[in-house]
Amino acid sequence: NIKGIIDQLNLNTKDKTIIYSPPNYAMGISQVITFLYLQCSFLFDVNGIKFADNFLNKIKKNKISILNLNIASFKYLKIFKKTFKIKSLRTIMCGGMKMTPQEAQSIFNFFGNKYIANFYGCTENSPRISHFKFSKHQLNKYKNFDFLPVGKAIKGTKIIIKSHKQKNKNYGEIILSGNSLMRGYINSKKNIKKTKIYKTKDIGFFSADKKLFVSGRLDNIFKSGNEKISPEEIEDKINPFLRNRSYIIVKKSHPILNWKPILVVEGKKIKSDQKLIDNFEKKLSNFKLPSEIYYLKIFFRNNYGKIDRKKIFNYITSYAS
Repeated sequence: NIKGIIDQLNLNTKDKTIIYSPPNYAMGISQVITFLYLQCSFLFDVNGIKFADNFLNKIKKNKISILNLNIASFKYLKIFKKTFKIKSLRTIMCGGMKMTPQEAQSIFNFFGNKYIANFYGCTENSPRISHFKFSKHQLNKYKNFDFLPVGKAIKGTKIIIKSHKQKNKNYGEIILSGNSLMRGYINSKKNIKKTKIYKTKDIGFFSADKKLFVSGRLDNIFKSGNEKISPEEIEDKINPFLRNRSYIIVKKSHPILNWKPILVVEGKKIKSDQKLIDNFEKKLSNFKLPSEIYYLKIFFRNNYGKIDRKKIFNYITSYAS
């Protein structure tokens, strides 16, 4: 997997990077091993982007050439600086969130870097499975796209699309196989070596030039910044405060994090929204905390009486706009 990453991104022994995310996390491990294998220089920054000026100055001072920076982190840095040109910066790697052509253009304008590598991966088998490396000039080809591709699979990995019954036969669940993938979690019943494939639950398609696009998830999970949010997990934890009410967690667009969880409650308004959110803080991490509360007189439900999350999400989105 590491060799595939190095070959696809044309990394070399003179490259330098900065690692500010936890190195025990899958992406951190991938970065550390990649640069150890190359015998390159890499800098650990324990403060990360918390102190934006300090972080950017370290990149310039240490002549960083490869920077891993997701869209949420970039939007945060932009709050403090309008532009920060860095001559040494060759490639910025982005992953974990959909990237629009406008966001990519904004990164080029901010840093003045030569390339962006938009990548795709899964914590369960490899944080980097495919890359789409492009220059500012090549971006023009995708200016009218809703979001950018994540490219082609690295060597040793095969990507197929399990088509669903839709007009687009190439659209469906992303299925992975290959000898560069990890076999699975320790002591897990799911083992890629036994099944020979891994079902990602991600939805995607191939373009005419065989580049992979990741368009969504099969389940309800969404990302706030670089954190995965499970609505059901939040609902379970706030249950003691809303035992006598029907409620669900849905996502709402956010200018920096892309999405934030919000609480939708069926029935009359609760006396104090803020008091309720204050109680949630005892049970939830900050990124899981509902940012707002909406009230619907009656929830949409399917023929079996189950709450229809999709319809409620669509209603809330149109209502909020």
